[in-house]
Amino acid sequence: MALYPTANLPFLALPETVFFPHTFVDLELGLPHHQELFSSAQSQGLPVGVFLAKRYVSEAEPEPYARLGSFGRIVDITTSESGTSSVTLHGLFRARIKRVVRLRPHPIADITVLTDHLHVTSTQQFRRTLADLVELVQRFKLTEERPVVTLPKPERWREFFGTLVNAVATFLPAEAHRKQEWLKKDDLIERYELMRQEMVKLWKLNQVLSQVPPADNPHLN
Repeated sequence: MALYPTANLPFLALPETVFFPHTFVDLELGLPHHQELFSSAQSQGLPVGVFLAKRYVSEAEPEPYARLGSFGRIVDITTSESGTSSVTLHGLFRARIKRVVRLRPHPIADITVLTDHLHVTSTQQFRRTLADLVELVQRFKLTEERPVVTLPKPERWREFFGTLVNAVATFLPAEAHRKQEWLKKDDLIERYELMRQEMVKLWKLNQVLSQVPPADNPHLN
């Protein structure tokens, strides 16, 4: 956390929003305390955390938000004539809330930064995993030519694979609580394996739907 003047960072909890490192998220802010949060963070050069708001609160987990989320750098803030603000964040790192330091006017938390891990036993294994990821993505839009993914130097593998996996996770049409389970995985291979199950199910569903003949209704043409 030496990059920032404090370990206490601002965050907000949003429904149906799971934020991954190395990805972008666009937020529409209408509440004054949310706008104040981002204005204050921007002036101090601080990242902002986005945590998933829970559907249900239990005695075992009384907080109304997940304790694990991601922090991102503010890329842009635009305020419209109606008073709402559009914010773009670029994901930097995952983090776990140790304790909430302050709730008003906007929440601030003492956090633990989490590191993504990539355990690669061999270059061949990593190539096979990359090829599997590329093939799964391309199943949704078949192309005659399959791009060849050139591996960077080994010291960049974690960032490279993490960016690919997190980008796919962001765009997969899965429920937020399922994406939250992906985000919890420190091991990028394990995160991908969970995502892979969802991608395969979605691809099979698309295959079934492609076999359904179009409705014979002139109003639909």
